[in-house]
Amino acid sequence: NTPDGTEREWWVVPAGESTDLVNNINSIKNKTNINHNIIPKDNPGCTNPPNYKNTTAFIDSAASLTLLQQQAVCKLALVQERNKTLGTPNGSEMQTSKTIELLLPKLPPPARKGYTVPGITNNLVSVAELCDAGCTVFFHKHGVDISYKGEIIGRGWCNRPSRLWRIS
Repeated sequence: NTPDGTEREWWVVPAGESTDLVNNINSIKNKTNINHNIIPKDNPGCTNPPNYKNTTAFIDSAASLTLLQQQAVCKLALVQERNKTLGTPNGSEMQTSKTIELLLPKLPPPARKGYTVPGITNNLVSVAELCDAGCTVFFHKHGVDISYKGEIIGRGWCNRPSRLWRIS
């Protein structure tokens, strides 16, 4: 999904690439009957939507758990787990406060579980949690694709200022 919520599939064609590649992509598009968009290589991709820190998350391969800000858009889990102590890169510790469920229904149920953490500045979705739930995460220059059972169930974009990938 793009930040405005529409579902799109993107083909990236480097600027100056031969027309054979574009024709090949158009041929595939016609055979599969899917609406593909062709964007030039120098296109920056998606940009952060307004109020993005509450409604998006970094896809984090270093996070062992999915962690959200207290004001993040999510659902309180029916079963509340004990608070967990988290180590941070600078050596300090933080505590989770609530067990939550991500509002991403295409994710398998185990991948939707997360925790709120007071004081964090960005939501983090754990690649480890996604993979443990059976998802595959593929990072590329312009974005990230999350698939489950062979179907792409989520897409994100590369946040240019940080050079990290976000999903919404």
